[in-house]
This record gives sequence, structure tokens and C-alpha cells, in this order.
Amino acid sequence: MTQTQLRRLNNLLKYLLLLIAVVVLVFPMYWILVTAVSPRGRLLAYPPSFLAVLHPRLENFARVFRETALVRWFLNSVKITGLTIGVSIPTAIMAGYSLSRSFSRGISMVGSFLLIARMLPAALLMIPLYIIFQRVGLLNKHISVVIANVSFIVPFTTWMLKGYFDSIPISLEEAALVDGATLTQALFKVVLPLAKPGLAATTVYAAILSWSDFVFANTLLSRVDNWTLPVGIASFQQQNLVVWNDMMAVSFLSIVPIMVLFTILQKHLISGLTAGAIKQ
Repeated sequence: MTQTQLRRLNNLLKYLLLLIAVVVLVFPMYWILVTAVSPRGRLLAYPPSFLAVLHPRLENFARVFRETALVRWFLNSVKITGLTIGVSIPTAIMAGYSLSRSFSRGISMVGSFLLIARMLPAALLMIPLYIIFQRVGLLNKHISVVIANVSFIVPFTTWMLKGYFDSIPISLEEAALVDGATLTQALFKVVLPLAKPGLAATTVYAAILSWSDFVFANTLLSRVDNWTLPVGIASFQQQNLVVWNDMMAVSFLSIVPIMVLFTILQKHLISGLTAGAIKQ
């Protein structure tokens, strides 16, 4: 076999592996859509219909809008996610910048503690948070979920931004300081414009974690009109019955906002996630 043939075979294998990976990753999303547009009577039919999307039935979507508080759940998720991002991203910017530009041993230890805090599972944090919120009267209020999400998200977003700030030469800030800018002005006018890819990646990460949170919202919110989308989706799983069609219809609708956000910030996301790996 010649060198050219070996190269072609190698490329063919690479594309084949990529195709398999795409199918494996996309198929769950496709099956959610198939289940959402299929009538209830055909859900357990054998053989299963993989082409139900060609003849979609929208009765499941109409039913969840009509019979559930889907719009309220969606607005609650938007509210909690927006507040979480609004608090966690500025906090992570300040903390990440401080960790990146400080070389004292104490600051490094603080960063290590933040990383250790991110390793704790959400269920472990839930018990002390629940007791605190109960005593201060914040149970069944969205602000309690926002605080819980921020406490869980900030440690890792701080490290994400620290890695990106490390890739920005400190000489740029020093030049701004020489020109008369304050340290705050250097941060907001020099560093942050260069850190847009990292900010985009961090924002997407925080949005995904907050939007998909179930543990905190399910524990802290008990009233139906206060639920978020993940809690509402879980409500379709009853004791002796799982309403798969309605559950998949709401699940598909809940995925759409994150897909839109990811599509808008895709280029920034890729460069932001890889920026901290290269030192300049």
C-alpha cells in the first residue's frame, strides 16, 4: 500500500470515527424530539418509529402549555439564571483577576480552597444551605436558589477566568498605568476587552449549570408556581406512571434556549476554553 493510500485510509477512519461520535452525541436529542412529536399510543410500539419527525404531532406541546404551568416555569428559570449570571460573573472576574495578578502565597491558598469547594457535590452543600435559608426565611423564594447556585458556580468560573487572565500579558496593564490609567481602568478598558472569549465561555458554563439545576431548586422551592423547568420536568414522573411524551416535549423546549446561547457564543466558547492552556 502506497503512502498516499495510507493517508487516504487514515483520513477515512478519522471521518468515520467523527461520524460515529456525532451520531452518538446527537441521537439522544433526536430521540427526545421523536418522543415529543409522537402520539401516546405509538410510544411503546414495536418496531419503534425513528421517522416520526417527518409527520409530527404537536398535541403533546399543546397539552403541556394548556395543562401545566410551563410558561411560569420557563420565566422562573430565566429569572434565576439571569440573576445567577449577573452575580457570579462579576464576582468571578474580580476573584479571577486577583488570583492571576497576585503572587503572594496567601492568595494562592485562597485559590486552592476555591477549587476544593468546587469539588464538593451539591447534595453535600444542600443540608447547611437549607438550614440557613429556613432560619432567615428564604425558603420557597427564588433568591435562595440564586444564592445556592452562585456558591456552587463561582469557584470554577473563577478558575476559568484566572486561566484566561494568565494568558494576557501583564505588560499591557503596565503600559496603561504608565499612561495614567488606574488599576480599575486598566482592568475594564484593557484586560476585559481582550478577555471576551473567556467571558463568553464562562457565561455559557454558568448559564448551563444554573439552567439545568435540579438539586437546589427541587429542595428549596415547594410551590408549583415557583418551580423551575427541571423541577417541572421531573413532575411528569409519577409514582406509577411516567408521562414520557409530555416530559420529552417540555425537555425539548427547555434545551432550546441553551442551544441558542451556545450557537451565538460558539466561536468565543471554543477559544475561551482553550486560551488558558497556552502561556504568552
